[in-house]
Amino acid sequence: MTGSSAELSSRGTPILILMRHGSRDLTGLDRLTAEGREQAMRLTRDVQEKRLPRPTRLIATPRKRSQETLRLLADDLLFKIEIDPNCDERQPGETVPDFESRVRQWIQSTRLREAAPADVTLVVSHLDWLETAVMFLESDESELEQSEPWTPAARRVYFYQDGLWRRRKK
Repeated sequence: MTGSSAELSSRGTPILILMRHGSRDLTGLDRLTAEGREQAMRLTRDVQEKRLPRPTRLIATPRKRSQETLRLLADDLLFKIEIDPNCDERQPGETVPDFESRVRQWIQSTRLREAAPADVTLVVSHLDWLETAVMFLESDESELEQSEPWTPAARRVYFYQDGLWRRRKK
């Protein structure tokens, strides 16, 4: 896909941005490191400078690191962050089939596909949720593209067209 992010949002098609939270503190505290906070600032700059479409919805998980990744952008846009436990990582005691079912139901919801043409949904989640989500996303990605690593703050931009989520190529 060629064209800028601004061009994508002006085409009148829903856009979905999937993003992994920024680098997290590994001491057991659910917060970002200094590097993670810089990644959150980069997200905000990328939206301000139109390298990413301007979101109309910000969705985070109940985990602090997910919300912290979106906080600067939410403040800049004067938006409230929607907390959605269905976008959270696999929970203790949650079976793999139950987890996969939860992710599949969310990612294939008509709420996304039938969003208003100008809607840009940005979801900040966790490694296991994102890896599972792209498996169930009806997209034009190959298995190889789906398996690309989700490093901290990695993101993928998709636009909905002709019944598929099409990944914006860099």
